[in-house]
Amino acid sequence: MKLIPKTRSILALILAVALLFAAGCSAKTPEVPSSGGETSASEQSMQESSAPESGSSQQSGEPQSESSAESESNIESESEPDSSSSQPAAERRLAAGVEKIEGAETLYDLTALIPRYENMTLADFAMQDQNRLLLLYQVTTNFGERAPGFTLALLDLETGAVDVLRDRQPLNVPDSVPVDYYVPTLACADPPIVAESVTSNLYFYPDESVQRLFGEKEHFSKIFSVDDRLYVLTTQGNLYSVKKESDPDSGAGGKNDVAYGVLWNSGISFERPELWEISDTSAVFRVNPLADEKTDSVYLSVSLEDGALNGAYTAEENNDNYHIVSKNRVVTRQQQANGDWALAVIENSETKYVSDFPKAGMLASFAENGWVTVGQGADGSLCFILRYDGEEKTFLWDYGREEAKQADLPVKKQYDVSALPQDADAFAQSLEQRFGVTISLREEALEGWNIGGDYSIEPENDEKTIFETLSEIQTAFSNYPEGFFRQLGSNPLRLGIAAQMTGIAAETVSQANGLCIDGDPGGILFRSAPGVYTIYHEMGHTIFNKICHEGFYNDMMGNFNELNPRDFTYSFSYDADDPDYFKYTPYSEDPGENYENVYFSSDYAKISNTEDVAELMGHLMRDDLPQDSYKGPHMREKCEFLFERIRDSFDTDGWPEETYWERRLAEAAQN
Repeated sequence: MKLIPKTRSILALILAVALLFAAGCSAKTPEVPSSGGETSASEQSMQESSAPESGSSQQSGEPQSESSAESESNIESESEPDSSSSQPAAERRLAAGVEKIEGAETLYDLTALIPRYENMTLADFAMQDQNRLLLLYQVTTNFGERAPGFTLALLDLETGAVDVLRDRQPLNVPDSVPVDYYVPTLACADPPIVAESVTSNLYFYPDESVQRLFGEKEHFSKIFSVDDRLYVLTTQGNLYSVKKESDPDSGAGGKNDVAYGVLWNSGISFERPELWEISDTSAVFRVNPLADEKTDSVYLSVSLEDGALNGAYTAEENNDNYHIVSKNRVVTRQQQANGDWALAVIENSETKYVSDFPKAGMLASFAENGWVTVGQGADGSLCFILRYDGEEKTFLWDYGREEAKQADLPVKKQYDVSALPQDADAFAQSLEQRFGVTISLREEALEGWNIGGDYSIEPENDEKTIFETLSEIQTAFSNYPEGFFRQLGSNPLRLGIAAQMTGIAAETVSQANGLCIDGDPGGILFRSAPGVYTIYHEMGHTIFNKICHEGFYNDMMGNFNELNPRDFTYSFSYDADDPDYFKYTPYSEDPGENYENVYFSSDYAKISNTEDVAELMGHLMRDDLPQDSYKGPHMREKCEFLFERIRDSFDTDGWPEETYWERRLAEAAQN
């Protein structure tokens, strides 16, 4: 039936009332000025310095200069997407200049709408709601040539209008903080709150207040928003709860000591907490259990109300590259079975939307060589940026208009957190029992070493650092055969941890990461958190001593030396000014096409035969790929000679057919 004008008016009025009621039930959002309003002084400043892409003429607070007829040609329906509906929503209204990607019903190229400002780069972005995209720019500065700051703008996707909320807001940066390295992010889209990690400041809109949360040693790692609160995960593993409203009594740049408090701490036995999921009542963090070298990741569910640990589990790892997490939504980049890439959105751990974007043009190039940046999304829609070979494009994906499917989630297994050692002493005791060594901590670690006056040594008293160092020792020691350490000598190998080991005598290094002390078998004093390379290096010294004590002294002091170049003798000193400093190493001017001119894994290995052995083992067994020089004939000859003497010096009953170091040498040849 054809509607007469009057009937159309009545229906339009009913529709307007319905939409008004719906808006009143949704989250409050700032008003966007009408395109016919006056431009503020800050907006005018931005217009003068802006240079939108593709030569489009864009002004703050005004739609792009396209005709109304052109703008409405994109419209199939004015209905907004409804992610809760079982039926896909109709196509949205978008400003002129937005291009729908051919072959994709729900993907749009927004690049022409994104403003560009002089001496500024886009640092972060988030969808405030279905139609408004919040854009955060930071001032590009280099060694103080420009003061650090940011611009915050709101882009209306329906009209193309840009409302500048903050025009080059300067940062509250203390004099002690370098201004060249700052990272502004959007802590919250509604209301807009900007976070800056280096200074630990929050910048609020619209009241323009600033709050500093932490001191110089603690910084933002991840900030997320749930209802009326912000949650801040820090670099030290603390989770803070922060009010979204600013504290008027804190003052600009002042410390706010009433609006936040610690909810949860990752504790001594976990490191590198990473936000994984958020619901209305809890957050899930992926952590590395320091005392469990067999498990890479444990997932901890933490209550957002009181910080209580709701549970812990492990999960089957997948190849998804997690990009962003927001309330009840996780966005990942997935590798499909056919090798193509796809974005996936998982909502409420139940429904999943997977992109089916065409692989043409820049999208095809991105699949192999580019990278994606995803912004915080709104219900049913998501913005992301693709970058490839210097090109950058911004896209809108209306996933809510697609049909969702059941999410294929990894299988979860309960994890017993209470079984982990809860303090450094308990961890050390478990390692002593497992490997047959003794471990000295804190002041005790400095007692009884025969070091003389060569080094000034300070104790390590930080419990977290001690725990991390014990974890590194466990990781490295796990790669030696069963019972290996109990055969090193008549007494248990002694291990100690120090904060600093400063050389004060001639022929010492300025800062030592490890010291091997002779004995039967003696011991090793590690600087805190030395890394597995240093552990393998110092163990190389201990192995050298063991071989010599087992009757192979002449082999190691004579026959091993004959594997070096004829014109070479160990220097027994470290001289960086020697013109032959890198000769016969992988870093020489002529290592050879197949490393046939390489005899030493480093210049430091040329000091003595014991350092040669220590460097051979350290560089071969470290946690990344061995040096390519281990393919060379002389490096392999040295390793094979050493490996034979190790087997001759130990009771190898129960050893694997191929030890870890033997396997690494074989892998080096294959790589």
